[in-house]
Amino acid sequence: MRLKSLTGLLLVATMISTATMSYAEESSSSSGCSKSADCTVQAVMPSCICITATAPLVSGNLDCQTGKFSSAAPIASYSVKTNDKTVKLYLSAKNICSNGSANSFFQDGASNNYIVLTNTGTNQANTSAVTNCKSITPAPSPGSNPNAIAFGISEFNYNSAVVSPTSFENTKGQYTFAPTIITSSTGIPFTVALATTNRAGTWGYETDLAGNYQSIVTLSSVSL
Repeated sequence: MRLKSLTGLLLVATMISTATMSYAEESSSSSGCSKSADCTVQAVMPSCICITATAPLVSGNLDCQTGKFSSAAPIASYSVKTNDKTVKLYLSAKNICSNGSANSFFQDGASNNYIVLTNTGTNQANTSAVTNCKSITPAPSPGSNPNAIAFGISEFNYNSAVVSPTSFENTKGQYTFAPTIITSSTGIPFTVALATTNRAGTWGYETDLAGNYQSIVTLSSVSL
């Protein structure tokens, strides 16, 4: 009887030991070892945008009797090539004056859009003339804005469709556009068309003298 009892105890001990080892192996396998693993391979494509002026110099002719364009008003024209649909476009313009530079774009009290063109020849305009062209109250006066004339903007256009700015920052003289960007390797057109007529009070026969009147218009993907 004693021998059978010892044999039974030995068998039970062996079974417990085997079960313990089996559990330990399973525990080790589930916590530190896998039959598969993932490795993510990543490459970053940067945002690229290329803006070019399709016509670096555009011009029109002014009527010396009215100060209006005697032919079609000039159109600033650009090509926008990008692979990023989230980009915004920023439009600004500068007048080069006798005493520095001034922002060309402005809006009146009714949010109509304008651009100031200034004489760049011998009779160069002063920045104060540009400021007067933009005045709402009091109204601009030819005697206070010599050699500077304000013209309306007839439209902004992206991909052959009229597009409105989302905002205008008066202190920067900058428009922000957020059109539905079209990715293109050849470029999408963006244009700014001027109206043929000038803003009342910004032209005078005796104050706006002969010369080239201009503004440097810049389209950018970076805000000022």
